[in-house]
Amino acid sequence: MINLMADSSAEDAFEDVVCYLGWWDCPRSGVALIGGKPHFFDCRFSEELDDYPDQYQVWPVRDRELADALEAWREFAQWRDQYDSGRRPPPLAVSAARERVQERSHEDPPATARSAVPEWRLDRNRSFASRVPQHKVRWAFTDAP
Repeated sequence: MINLMADSSAEDAFEDVVCYLGWWDCPRSGVALIGGKPHFFDCRFSEELDDYPDQYQVWPVRDRELADALEAWREFAQWRDQYDSGRRPPPLAVSAARERVQERSHEDPPATARSAVPEWRLDRNRSFASRVPQHKVRWAFTDAP
């Protein structure tokens, strides 16, 4: 695992959001690069706040989880391309990868997850018609490594 605080370039640079699995005003869960390595990020709705908190949980992605997230993302992006292009695709079918991603979304982040506040650079063109929006993020970590 990389030390997220040791490399100031990793902390200061905006990096790619590889995929998002949940969105409410901005990405709420998904995979982003941190120091060039894929990490899950997750921000769950707070009943106490009646809103989403500022802090996210961030942790390194395991290979199998990354493969599932990327497959689910590819399927969604293809479906959304058809939808945004004005075609009327059938409802997005549930695949094995999407089922595994959905099951994992109910699990708590690992104990090794870090707390961080994102700063987003969101693609202004959110349409998937013939392209996938490219979002960027950088993280301000709020806990010690």
